[in-house]
Amino acid sequence: MHSLTLQLLNHLCTEVLRVSRAQGIFRQSFINGAKYGTPEILEEIIKSYPFALEYLDEDVFKLVVLNRYEKIFNLICETALQMQRELHWFKEIEKYAPRASSESENENKDKPKMAFIKEHEKLIKEGEKWMKGTAKFYTLAAALLATVVFAAAITIPGGNHDDTGIPNFSKEIAFKVFAVSDALSLFLSIASVLICLSILTTRYAEDDFLFALPRRLIFGLVTLFLSVTFMMIAYSGAIYLLFGEKKAWILIILAALACLPVTLYGVLQFPLLVELIYSTYGQAFWQT
Repeated sequence: MHSLTLQLLNHLCTEVLRVSRAQGIFRQSFINGAKYGTPEILEEIIKSYPFALEYLDEDVFKLVVLNRYEKIFNLICETALQMQRELHWFKEIEKYAPRASSESENENKDKPKMAFIKEHEKLIKEGEKWMKGTAKFYTLAAALLATVVFAAAITIPGGNHDDTGIPNFSKEIAFKVFAVSDALSLFLSIASVLICLSILTTRYAEDDFLFALPRRLIFGLVTLFLSVTFMMIAYSGAIYLLFGEKKAWILIILAALACLPVTLYGVLQFPLLVELIYSTYGQAFWQT
């Protein structure tokens, strides 16, 4: 039944394209799809009528957020990468098009490059809005993480020797694991902050959406994930030093508990990371 409904939806979208009032019909259907939480409608409309991306205004976002439609929210986020796909297509067509056509002008005296920019002006603004919002969130998270691991580095578990100042547990393997993991977490979180700040301060030219911005966001996500992982390893090492008393079962419990937040972060952020990598480096979409 679901597949038949999708076929009917596809047929209706095809028929609406032939009507002069297509834009108005698609807009109302798009808003209704967001209102009632049906991502299939939004996806099919965008596929049939790419200009429907212009309907992603403040009202649609409010409907999605207030009603907590997670699937539609994820779909809206994915459409922010549409600019990158459009640039891929433009570059590929430009590569094989006759040289004379690249200098030709349309009825508005615009060359292909300028016409492309004007046509996708709305999409560029939406992509910039999404990219900045995402970068701000990860900058805040990475900065908080850097603060925590820095505090852990100067507050050594077990304290220092009164005479020499050397950490009391300096010869323990768990202490070395703590020290190395904490240092790596600090360096990676700072790197993530710097990468995300570079996203916020870029000029957001249309070509930046092709590789520069997606690559920075990928590196920012990966470094933040690694920083969280090493932070949990450092925390487990510190707890084992203070309370483990060289008991293997405590180490197993700590390892299991440390895996929970790392796994949770990975599961929640993995779809976005896969989408970014696929859109930036994948070639499969050329076949669609």
